[in-house]
Amino acid sequence: MNQIKLFLLLFFLTPFAELRVSSGPPEGSSVPAPFAAPVLSTIPLRLPDGTLFKVELAQTPEERTRGLMFRKSLMPRTGMLFVFPEEGPLVFWMKNTWIDLDILFLNKKKKIQRIFPRVPRSYPELPEEKVAKVLSRGSYVLELPSGTAFRHGLRKEQTLSFKIP
Repeated sequence: MNQIKLFLLLFFLTPFAELRVSSGPPEGSSVPAPFAAPVLSTIPLRLPDGTLFKVELAQTPEERTRGLMFRKSLMPRTGMLFVFPEEGPLVFWMKNTWIDLDILFLNKKKKIQRIFPRVPRSYPELPEEKVAKVLSRGSYVLELPSGTAFRHGLRKEQTLSFKIP
């Protein structure tokens, strides 16, 4: 029952809560101080091909809601790992996300359940109904620079290696 409530809450309130990850304002615009990216803890994450990534952790509701919003870029071999208290349906909305991303949903055993490659960024003038959304089940969601999943041959059921402190 709790998973259904969580799904309905995320599905219907996502447009208002802006549960999304983003990367930065468009060129030439500035980010007001309240939108400056917070400093999050990072952990190493190893892909099945052995490549090591440095990912920021989004563990609290506030960190998960903010995600990568308002960032201008992601460095190579970096990303953000969203950690949820229990596995369930999750919706990610690209509102205020100014970089394209690969979004991977992982189960509690850290196995890839679904890959959304090249999820398009949003733009300030883009109507909300046209902003990309992805939905799947998971305990973790990993956001990586667009094209990373293809370049590293990521597939469903592969296991990623990381430890949550």
